[in-house]
Formats: sequence, C-alpha cells, structure tokens
Amino acid sequence: MVGGPGFVPGQSEVNMTLRRRQTGSSIKIFILAAALQAGAEGIDLIDGTLPCTLPNPGKPEEPFVVTKGVSRPLGSLEEMTWYSINCAYSRLSQIVGLNRVVDTTYRMTQSMYLNRETFSIQPYASFATGANEMSPFDMASGAQTIANGGLHKQPYFIDRIENFSGTMYEHNDPGTQVFTKEIANKAVSILKGVLTKGTARRSALDKDRPAGGKTGTQDDNTNAWFVGFTKELTSAVWVGDPRAYTSMVGIPEFVAAGVPRVQGATFPAAIWKAYNDEALVDAPIVDWEAAVPPSRGSMRLYLPGVDCVAQLVSGALPRRFTGNVVAYDPMWFTTTTQPGAVPAVEAPTSTMGTTTTLPVVVPGAQGPPVVSIVDPGTTILPSNTNPFSPLPTLDPLGNLVFDCAKPLPGGVQTSIPTSG
Repeated sequence: MVGGPGFVPGQSEVNMTLRRRQTGSSIKIFILAAALQAGAEGIDLIDGTLPCTLPNPGKPEEPFVVTKGVSRPLGSLEEMTWYSINCAYSRLSQIVGLNRVVDTTYRMTQSMYLNRETFSIQPYASFATGANEMSPFDMASGAQTIANGGLHKQPYFIDRIENFSGTMYEHNDPGTQVFTKEIANKAVSILKGVLTKGTARRSALDKDRPAGGKTGTQDDNTNAWFVGFTKELTSAVWVGDPRAYTSMVGIPEFVAAGVPRVQGATFPAAIWKAYNDEALVDAPIVDWEAAVPPSRGSMRLYLPGVDCVAQLVSGALPRRFTGNVVAYDPMWFTTTTQPGAVPAVEAPTSTMGTTTTLPVVVPGAQGPPVVSIVDPGTTILPSNTNPFSPLPTLDPLGNLVFDCAKPLPGGVQTSIPTSG
C-alpha cells in the first residue's frame, strides 16, 4: 500500500490509498458483475448512443442526462465494457437496479473501512459515471472478488504474530462467496478485452500475461484510475491532486512527459503495467478457466419507461448484423429508406475510431412495417436486492425498441389489437 508523496508526520498524514475520490468509469466493474449475476451475457445488446436521458430517482423533475464520453450504437455488453460507454452503462445500472448495484458493490468490497456501518454508497443515477467516491483500497478489494472466482476475502494487514512460545495470532478468513465462479469467469473474460482491444490496450502485460481491468476518468480529468488484476495480484492505481479536484489537462510536467490530458489509460494504466511486469517477472504464466459459453442467444437489454417496445406484425423492418447478431433498431431507419431497399449504413468494428460499411438486410416481405406496441413491463423495485431477479430482455428479432419520448421511426405503422 503506497499512499503517495508528501507524508509529513504531524503535518500532512493523509494516506491517499484510503482517501476516497470519484471513480470515473472504473466503477463499472461492479455494475458488470451485478448484471452478469442477474442473468446478462456479454453477447447481449444494449444501446450506448449519446446523448441519453435517464430517470433520476428521487428527483424526477431533474432527469440524468449523459452528454460526455464516447457514443456507440446498439452493440454487445462486452463491447460497451471494452470501450467504456457511459450511456450503455448508465442505462445498464438502472436495468439491473441501482439499489441492487449498490448491494453488489458492498458485498464485493467489504472491509474494515467500507461496509454499511462505516460508509454510505448511494444509488445515484450517475453511479456508472463515478459519482460515488471510493478509495484505491476499496477498488482493489472489490476487483479482487472477480479475480478470485467470486470469493471475497477482506483485506488485512497482519498475517501472523509470534512470541517466544509460538504463534499468538494467525489471520484466517475463509471468505464469502459473493457470486459463483462461473459468473466471475464471465466477468474476467469481458474485462480481459479492456487490455487487449479496449481503452487500456496499450498497457497489456509483458509475455501476454492474462489480465483484466478497467480504466476510469472523472469529469474534467480530475481523477484518473486503473483497476486491474492477474491470477496473482489485484491492484488499483489512482492519479490526481490530493488537495483538490484539479483538472489534469495541460499540466506542464505531464505535457513534457507526452501526456497533455491525463486519463485512466495514460499514467494509471502505465503505472499498473510497470508494477505488475516487475512484480511477476519470474512468475509462471497462468490463466483463469475459460468462461462457460452462453446457453442462449443474444438478447436485447432495455430500460422500461425509457425504452418502449413494439412487436412486428407484418411487413419488414430494416435490420443489421451487430457482431454475430441480427437486430432491429430505430437508428437504422432513414427518411430515404424505402421498403425493400438495401441501403448502406455505418457499423462500428472492434477497432476504436474506425467503421466499416455493412448492408442493411431487409426481409423478403414488402410493404411498410406494421407493429403493435406492447407492454414493456416495469423497472426493478428499489426494495428488490435479490441478485438473481431477471433483467428486462427480449428477442432482438421481431421486436423494435425505441425511445419512449420520441415517435416511432418514419414509415412504421401501428396496429390496434381487436378483442374477441
């Protein structure tokens, strides 16, 4: 545990390892774990398009609006994790249930410093963007639960105390199984992608040592994080100004080092890599067990009340491959698209910042699409912290998810069910 420079006895005794700061996107590891435990899969689809407007529990008159970060159209949960997509994860936190995410966070991070009696984690609408303050100690404690097969062991300082007659005390903690090893392996598999193709891809460990983690950058670059793990070590790195929430943009010393804008993928990830490469230089290369493949196909994750649902009755809806999945989405409609046409659209690839053009595949049926609006259900109750309560999902084919605050895409007609 390294608490940062500037420690002066009797004058400045702040250990920054224990000082809580806003986490940016590094907090997303807890949302991911809660979603997987509730039945989500990495291949499930979720919308990450900026801007997005979501409910703000307790303040309905002030909705939570996300305007910053990277925008990404409908895609897999694993992609939204690799590229740290704020709208996708802010939506996911409410799909899972903010109180359930908080409960999962407590169970993953519990220590002498963080529990329900000592510190209050709030179910903020902005949870996914780092509104809660956590310490590097807290973050390492929580990430360890994923790396350790879902088994949380509380951090400790003293391993053993001996005197002339033998051992007076020896630490022993069997741990608490927060989620199954199967869920942990799924989280590990997804978080590995952050280092191989995502935001921290420049900080993969030497010798291709298996590792996973998550970057985090707070608004205005005031806090920067990397929380990562191997089979042997879990480490959390924070970089910032201990005295204030100072923007780390254009700082001369950092600019001279080639980093004009400090983010989680810069100094924090580089520090994490330098430490782990050295600490594990002679350790054998070991990996986790492969994640169990999903037992079902991709499903569409949606937030009732924000995302509305319509079921195709007749005709054809434009559709496109997203990864290996075909799905419908309103953003693929254009005013120039005619029934039966096959226009080209821009679809993101796995390489950040680039796109590739794929065709919209239109079913053989002609004529305008006709849909029936269906009941999307309700969001999870705040009182429900059951980690296994299912998420709102639907088959991505045959169903259209659209913004409740907007009309159906142009050219789509609705049918009114008749009774009898």
